[in-house]
Amino acid sequence: MRWVDRVGAALTPERKRTTEAETARKARQPTVAMARQPLAATPTVAHAVYLSSPVKQLRIATAPAVRLPLKPVLASYLKDRPHFQIGVVANVPPPRRVDPVLVGDVMLFPGDGHAMYLAANPVGIGTSATTRSEEVDGTVRTTGGDATVSCTVLPALGPAEVATRRDAWVAALGSAGHTAQGWRFQPLNLRSVRASLTLPADHVVRDPTSSAGSDTADGVFVVELTARGAQAWEQALTEGQPQDLVGSVQFEVSYAAELDGELRTQQHTVSGALGDVASGAPVDHRTVRAEVGVPARLLVRGHPTIDRVAITLHAGDDVETAVIGPDGGEVTMTLATTQTAVEEIRWSAEVAFTSAAWPTIATSGVLSDARGWSAILAPATWTRTIDVMTVLVDAAGRTVTPDGAEVVSGSLRYRPADPLGRTLHTSFEGRHQQMSAVVVPDPPTSPETGTASVELSMMVLRGDRQSMSSTEIGPDDRWVLARVRPDASVDFSTNTTPGSERDPLRETRLALQELFG
Repeated sequence: MRWVDRVGAALTPERKRTTEAETARKARQPTVAMARQPLAATPTVAHAVYLSSPVKQLRIATAPAVRLPLKPVLASYLKDRPHFQIGVVANVPPPRRVDPVLVGDVMLFPGDGHAMYLAANPVGIGTSATTRSEEVDGTVRTTGGDATVSCTVLPALGPAEVATRRDAWVAALGSAGHTAQGWRFQPLNLRSVRASLTLPADHVVRDPTSSAGSDTADGVFVVELTARGAQAWEQALTEGQPQDLVGSVQFEVSYAAELDGELRTQQHTVSGALGDVASGAPVDHRTVRAEVGVPARLLVRGHPTIDRVAITLHAGDDVETAVIGPDGGEVTMTLATTQTAVEEIRWSAEVAFTSAAWPTIATSGVLSDARGWSAILAPATWTRTIDVMTVLVDAAGRTVTPDGAEVVSGSLRYRPADPLGRTLHTSFEGRHQQMSAVVVPDPPTSPETGTASVELSMMVLRGDRQSMSSTEIGPDDRWVLARVRPDASVDFSTNTTPGSERDPLRETRLALQELFG
């Protein structure tokens, strides 16, 4: 996966930086500029950062004021350029910290000439269910089953659909007191997404398994149904009444919002009835006899960054294989036994990403009575974003105004746990009080495979001093504060580094903690 980050750096194979590759990269630069152009906007200039939580408020008002950039929104995927960027990102001004405006089935979050939209209720993508039945004393009874529910809070609105809704949206914003010369509408840029599905306790064997993505704002749930739950689902679906399904879906999302130069992390909840979610999208239902066996399935969440997923299911001597593309899908296998308590299906998967720069990643698992007969595989979530903030300080550690002669060049090196895997590398320019973000692989790990290592280095030229500083990024480090000292050395601290009340940049650390966790 090669992403363009907030300062234009991209993660690339370390051993392939040749003159020919550099020439090809420069030839592609106009394409990136064109891809970014529709989202081009002047970021809101914030003179201070102001973050809040229900119990505390933090303010940064140093001189010069600290400015935290906005998390990028995914603009488009360039699937036809597998050796270039998979995604092009662009900074977009955040919405204001005001109440959203409800217009039909969407909520509008007004900003500075921009308005971001989010679904007013969860939108169904698809629902499927398999119920099991068996004959008991001459009567066929439903004994259990499983189901999958997919939904999102970002409606798929293309340019034509947005144009159709534009007049109504502009009118609603005006009625709410928000005006602009030319509104531009885009999906709300979400920092985090948590999705949950609640069903009656007697309908489920265990809590639903869920997977959510912040860039697509979708949620996928896998449910193991009890006999009563399977009966309720079977009745609703065979009668063509998915709206009768009992349950609720809820998304808890967070995003950055601005007011008078103050930036806060805001929370928003989107919820709806399961029946409404299911009835608004395709529904698939099938029934299998318990005498035939128990169906097991592995659901693969699709994503444009995925090229293919090769899956193998093993049950004794029986083997089922499949290759799933970027749209996702599922692989099913029926275990021919009624003694499921002593049986299991082992699965393995090899995931190849669209970018040749990223390695093929292997993972595996088990389906069983104890662990459930359904599982979700979400390779697109196997990424990790590391945010690096560069700050020039004086000998006492206080923020200073740059004189323009400083040069800070950062680089990040990712070494996979597999010793045969390729090392990935990216370089970026470190600018005073600005963030750089790099996306690196973060696949599932095991004691056998070990963990990958990430090293951050900074080459600094400040005045007549030059120095190189490096640090290892821990597995739980989400952001790095790089303090560039007058002697060109760099002090690194992260979200896992203990803080100090006497730290001159304490407020900066608190703000980073609030914004990025």
